[in-house]
Amino acid sequence: MSLQCDECGIGSLSPAVWEGVFRHGDASIKVTGLECHRCSHCGADPVFTDQIRRNQARIADAKRAHDGLLTGEQVRGVRESLKLSQQLAAQIFGGGANAFSKYERGDVIQSIAMDRLLKVAVRVPGAFEQLCSLAGVPPTIQKPADATYETADGIGVRWEQPLSKATVVSIEDYREQRRA
Repeated sequence: MSLQCDECGIGSLSPAVWEGVFRHGDASIKVTGLECHRCSHCGADPVFTDQIRRNQARIADAKRAHDGLLTGEQVRGVRESLKLSQQLAAQIFGGGANAFSKYERGDVIQSIAMDRLLKVAVRVPGAFEQLCSLAGVPPTIQKPADATYETADGIGVRWEQPLSKATVVSIEDYREQRRA
């Protein structure tokens, strides 16, 4: 099915890509792979609603990358690696009931503090369990011994032997269990 151009009424619209430069703080960020349609006759380049959403996510991810933050896909990867629903992730990490949905779609860029918290949860043994304990939520995953997982940002993590307790009450308890 071919779409007719609303501008000229003659040409047909085909999917196309473009790149743009966007201001972010004091920097200019080049974003490629932005979507639109292009008219075969007049060159008009309308952007449809679904393309606008994907373009906004690409722009948000470019801003995140510039700031050293996890992309929306990486936030989803961290959440899924911890076997959390978006609602449970919000309960454990904070940010509000719909925060993770917004982070993952690119509607909202997570704070630096949230980004660091997510990275610590997957990189530091015992940190996720501690966060669960502080939130009053049982940990959703039990990491097997001698397993290596790749985090959303591509960093391999070797998990230690699982703790004997379901949750870690304090860092001191964790360290004591590790020594035992």
